[in-house]
Amino acid sequence: MEEAIHAIVGKRNPLEITELNLDNRCKASKITGLDTFPNLESLSMNGIGLTSLEGIPPLNHLKQIELSDNRLTTGLEHLTNAPKVEMLKLGGNQISNMDNIKPLANLTSLKNLDLFENPVTRVEKYRE
Repeated sequence: MEEAIHAIVGKRNPLEITELNLDNRCKASKITGLDTFPNLESLSMNGIGLTSLEGIPPLNHLKQIELSDNRLTTGLEHLTNAPKVEMLKLGGNQISNMDNIKPLANLTSLKNLDLFENPVTRVEKYRE
């Protein structure tokens, strides 16, 4: 993941980066290398093979995060490191029960949540 980040960012100052798109640019089971990007507002890591959100640093400016088409099942509590998230895309993962999404209740700014193609969407009244 760190190599892909470096290839995208190059010599730019990480403090000036507000948007980072790693979609299909690397393979990683967990998040690394984001510690120096505290001003990110948009982060996309679709289809990179994530199985864990462990390692996501405090991202107090992050408003949009895309994590679709990974292999996430649990660990959504790590998203509380991004307390201002308004849009969260988790489609195409393996989130299977309501207990796994309960930590999202702590994201008080969350307005848009995509769980399409997750087993949890087959649970009756999962939207309540």
